[in-house]
Formats: sequence, C-alpha cells, structure tokens
Amino acid sequence: MPNLDSYGKCMENHANRIASALGEDPRVIFSAYDTVDGLPVNNLNEVAIEGKVILHADVCDFWGDEDSEEYTSEVLENPTWLDVSVCADKMIHAVGDFHHVFLEAVYNSETSVDGVPVYHFSMGS
Repeated sequence: MPNLDSYGKCMENHANRIASALGEDPRVIFSAYDTVDGLPVNNLNEVAIEGKVILHADVCDFWGDEDSEEYTSEVLENPTWLDVSVCADKMIHAVGDFHHVFLEAVYNSETSVDGVPVYHFSMGS
C-alpha cells in the first residue's frame, strides 16, 4: 500500500499539468486514471476518445445559479485526457457546479451533432 505522501505527489503532478494547460488555478480534479501498486498513473497524454467528438454538459439547475449555462465543446479529434480535463474545467465554470469537480470518466450519450458523437462528463464529488 502506498503512503499518502507518494499518492499526494502523484495527484499534485496531475493538477500541475492541468494548471499549466489552463494558465490558471483549475477547479477540475483529475480522477480518470488507473493505479499501479496503489498509485495513480499519469495518463493525461493518452487519448481519451478516438476520433471526432463533442463534449457536452447540461445546465445544472440544482448546483448552479442564474448565470449557469450549458457547456458544449468545439469538435475535438482524438482528445487526450489533458484535453478533456481542460474542457471539464471550462464546463464546471459554465454550468456552475463547483461541487462535482472530480473528472472520473466520459461516456457516449448515444447522440450526435452533424455525425459527430456527443460525450458527457462523469463528475464526482
């Protein structure tokens, strides 16, 4: 079992990479990783979704406020987990849900826009 210091350093590495890509302090916390010997694997450079995709989230009526709006990304092609994390951070700000900030996965909504599949974020708290 890994010690908490080693685990924390792995998580800090994820956060630093995302912050570097955003140029700001991210709200998203990356949790879409596998573990090896109990430690998170840095898979931010791995392709999360193959092919073209649009990422989407509806307005958050419960957690958001009157300024909340839906989030729809541009068409992405072969986005990495880092790309998805950057979009997830933008989505958090758009929908106003600052409670569910752990990016755990993305899933196919089984819908498309102009033939491009639409995926949704799976966010945890």
